[in-house]
Amino acid sequence: MKHKYTLEIGFLVMVIAVSLVGFSSLALGEQPMLDAYHVLHIITSLAWLLLLLTQIVFIRQHRFRVHRTIGTSIFAAGPVLVASLTLMTVHSAAKDAVMGRADDFVVQNVVFAVEVALLCSSPSSVTCLGTAPRGPSRVPVLPNPRRQVH
Repeated sequence: MKHKYTLEIGFLVMVIAVSLVGFSSLALGEQPMLDAYHVLHIITSLAWLLLLLTQIVFIRQHRFRVHRTIGTSIFAAGPVLVASLTLMTVHSAAKDAVMGRADDFVVQNVVFAVEVALLCSSPSSVTCLGTAPRGPSRVPVLPNPRRQVH
């Protein structure tokens, strides 16, 4: 039985929908707080999720060459995502510091930014491109259809 990635696609569509609902409160709430930092964060986060979704769709359609070509964009998109998360964290902490109060989310935001940075730099990111070193890996990776197993 071939894997159709229906569950993964459904999960990503749900995450994108929840993200849009969550971000909409910044612009449509009683006191809109949307500034340039929020816009950058929204654009980079949604672009990352859409990149993941398109990658799964290309795998599902067995369009591995397009998947690999677009997959190289993670080397630019990953650092941009981490930078926007870090910038948003620093902006949030600085805004609260100016008001003389502690940022209740600083630990949560910093830990999340570090987790995303580690995820973007994991060996599984480059394994899909066929450039990861061979040998045992502690990180589960997707099989590379171009690589022959002997």
